[in-house]
Amino acid sequence: MNKANRTLSWLSINSQMINCLKTKTNHKYSRYDAFIWLLESILINGKKNGEQPLISFSASYIKLADEWKWTRQTVQKFIEELISLSLISAKREGNAYTFTLSEEMKSKIILE
Repeated sequence: MNKANRTLSWLSINSQMINCLKTKTNHKYSRYDAFIWLLESILINGKKNGEQPLISFSASYIKLADEWKWTRQTVQKFIEELISLSLISAKREGNAYTFTLSEEMKSKIILE
């Protein structure tokens, strides 16, 4: 198989590796950084409703653009891509969106 045609379809990495790969400065976030930031925000800010955990996070595209040092349009395109890959879902609530993990993502995340 030609090296140019190879694709990594799934990768499991531990928290130390995630921290190693994160951008260490206040520069513009990479797509990786933004994805990990969003996952962590969803998991950390998860709310509980009785027995059923509602793992979600609410923010506007403008807030994410400011945090990630991106344009609002770039944030929107990235979020739409994550939704199309069935990694997250987003529900509009006024000027903000509530982001949740897909069922598939919930089943693959291991919290340490």
